[in-house]
Amino acid sequence: MDYFLHYFLNMIFTEEFWIFVAFCIVVIFSSIKMNESLFRSSQKRIDRIKKNISDAECMRQRAQNFLIEHQKKHKEALQLIDAIAQEADIEAMEAARSIKKSADHSIARARKHSFDVVIQAEVDATNDIRKSALDAAIRIVKCFVKEQGHADVTLIDDLISDLAAQPRISL
Repeated sequence: MDYFLHYFLNMIFTEEFWIFVAFCIVVIFSSIKMNESLFRSSQKRIDRIKKNISDAECMRQRAQNFLIEHQKKHKEALQLIDAIAQEADIEAMEAARSIKKSADHSIARARKHSFDVVIQAEVDATNDIRKSALDAAIRIVKCFVKEQGHADVTLIDDLISDLAAQPRISL
């Protein structure tokens, strides 16, 4: 052991020993400084990651609120669409009733007008037939009177004018 002590004491007074000690001190201080630097760098990175996480959480919350708000608006829009559709159905039914009523009224007026036109046509046809029948009867009577040899047709003409002056009866 004495040998080691002696060797150690001889070594302390050598230049290489102090260079080695200085080197160890530099390495130790460098590693401490590097550790501090690494620690600060790691801490900065941790802080940056925490900030990013916080920002992402805030953005997620805003997106969630935005989604909820738009879902609410979508629901309100669907309710509004349903209300408008129901109102349109009611208005369409009322319009259909009004159109049917108007059409029924128009059809009734058209039927009445058609019926009146047919009645008038029947009356006109009946009057034309009567006039034609009367004219034919008058011609027949005049021919008959001429064939019988009666030259005085004035009596017949007077009877015809009296008959023409009388009002005709319509059916």
